[in-house]
Amino acid sequence: MRILYFIIGCIVGAIGGAGVALAFDLFSCVCYIVTCGSSDSGIENSAILFFVIMGALIGGSIGIYNAMEKEKQEKLEKQMRQSEAIKEVIDADYNAWSNKLNSYYNAIGRKIYCNCSKESLSQLYNSIWELEKEKKESKERPYEQTFLKVWTEHVNQLRNNIIINIDKPGYYALSMILRSMTCLRSAYKEEPRFNSAVNILEELLNKAQNKIYYIKFLQYGDCVIKIDNIHYEINIENRIEELHSKIKIILNNTGNGDFGEYFEKINPELSHIIDYAAQLMWCVACKKPFDQNMFNMASSIFDAYTARCKIDNSCTTWKYEQKIYNQTKNNNNQDESPKCLLNIHVEHLLALIYAKNSVGGASLVSKEKKRIAEWINEIIDIGCEEEGFLLASGLAWMGLYDLEREVLRHLFDRKVKFEIEYQDRLSFLEGGGNTNIKIHDVEGMEGFLFDSSVEGWNKDAYDMFFRKLEMTHKSLEYSLMISKWTKTLPLASGQEISQGQMEEAFEDLVKDFDNEIILSREPAKAVNLANVEYKSPFIFRFTSERNRCVTMLFSSDKFGRNLNISILTMFTPEKELDNEEMKKYALAIKDNIYVESFRESICQVVDQLIKEKVTIYDEEEVPRKIFS
Repeated sequence: MRILYFIIGCIVGAIGGAGVALAFDLFSCVCYIVTCGSSDSGIENSAILFFVIMGALIGGSIGIYNAMEKEKQEKLEKQMRQSEAIKEVIDADYNAWSNKLNSYYNAIGRKIYCNCSKESLSQLYNSIWELEKEKKESKERPYEQTFLKVWTEHVNQLRNNIIINIDKPGYYALSMILRSMTCLRSAYKEEPRFNSAVNILEELLNKAQNKIYYIKFLQYGDCVIKIDNIHYEINIENRIEELHSKIKIILNNTGNGDFGEYFEKINPELSHIIDYAAQLMWCVACKKPFDQNMFNMASSIFDAYTARCKIDNSCTTWKYEQKIYNQTKNNNNQDESPKCLLNIHVEHLLALIYAKNSVGGASLVSKEKKRIAEWINEIIDIGCEEEGFLLASGLAWMGLYDLEREVLRHLFDRKVKFEIEYQDRLSFLEGGGNTNIKIHDVEGMEGFLFDSSVEGWNKDAYDMFFRKLEMTHKSLEYSLMISKWTKTLPLASGQEISQGQMEEAFEDLVKDFDNEIILSREPAKAVNLANVEYKSPFIFRFTSERNRCVTMLFSSDKFGRNLNISILTMFTPEKELDNEEMKKYALAIKDNIYVESFRESICQVVDQLIKEKVTIYDEEEVPRKIFS
């Protein structure tokens, strides 16, 4: 390139030199004519050649100089282009790294609000640590400063999530708090000092998902709460105060914890707050007189950790849920209706119904029908249908059979899946049944055991009972009382009838039945009632096929000048019979003429022992039939 520029410069310079020579020659001629009046004088060819050579040399030098300047400029431009290309690569790499870092943290932020797994969160943090390691020693861009800045913002966001929701979290926000605390531990690279807080919150969230708390379901229609114990009820006021104090301390410590230590030292009692709130709610429900305001306060604490809330199938926080509790008025004085579904736990509803049933019975509880129907629709929408059957079971336990039927009907109409047990129960209620069918656990109990609640059962009740035995794979370990006959007999002043006399008379009686009846004496107890016991009654067991599974219990008790006698007719199960056979024998006892005949014989024996004109029966009175 320089040679080309030199040649071009020489040519241009030579031409320029020749032009200068000619111009000088013309100037000289003009001057000579003016002074001498002649034009013969002129520049010699050698002079012209000199100017041409000088012009070529000067032009060549200028050409070489321009060539060198252009090369220099091109080199600078090339260097600039290379620098810009390198800068673009570095910037692109930094931006890609930064975008990845932000995308991982944003993904974690989104997952905190959703039902994500620990594994998915752990994978995101592992990716973040890989990014940190990748640029750990880089000096090209402020990678470390950027990483620290984004990490700090993330940690502060996690801390803020916990702080603003920990006081009254609500069920879904509680899960968000646990995930935030878990992420906080991960952000500090699994720092053990956060383990206690994570474990406490995890235990609390697990409890928030329980189906029952203070009430216990032994079977359908059979529930237990400790407050039913009369000794517990004596101290119910003290217990309410104690529970209220415990909850207050937990909430105060939770809401006012020191920021520097709070996340590492959450009050361990926080994991028990739902249990305390449930117990407080039931204590208030059972306290007499019933205090609605106190109940609302207790149940609101319980709801804060157990109520479910969803917006368009996404979880939300307690701050939004509060709008449901405290709906405000807009400018048109109309209630706002946030797109939020808040559904209380079944135990809250059961405690409320229990209290109202204690105060005003079924008529007062019936006013809750609309609320119950709305609640059932809500639990179906959020996938908690099981609680609907728990509600029905609790209503059966309280003896609210009409409302129980309404609940089961509603569940059936909404096409909820019905187990056979619930189908049988609904069929029984629809057929006019109004009793609770229980299978009692008599393990560890001794003596002759019987269920006295069976007296009012119809065929459907028996069908349901033995079907329930079949489904639960249980065996019947006690007798069923088919009927009970009682009579009070007057005695003469000072008259006594010893149990020994009765035993001798009954032993003579059974001899007349040719070994079809066996007499024994043993303690007897009703498994369904408290304080219904017979210390040493006479028990007649029938052994013939025509009276199979029949047992009769006779008891007498002197009270002043009266002799109170009771004759209980029982169905007693036999192990070799299946449930269907036992049901047939139990139903047959109702119309068994031999049972009534033997009861007559017992009464005659007692008549003879009294040896008075007053008989067991008044004129034309016969033993009362329980079943027609």
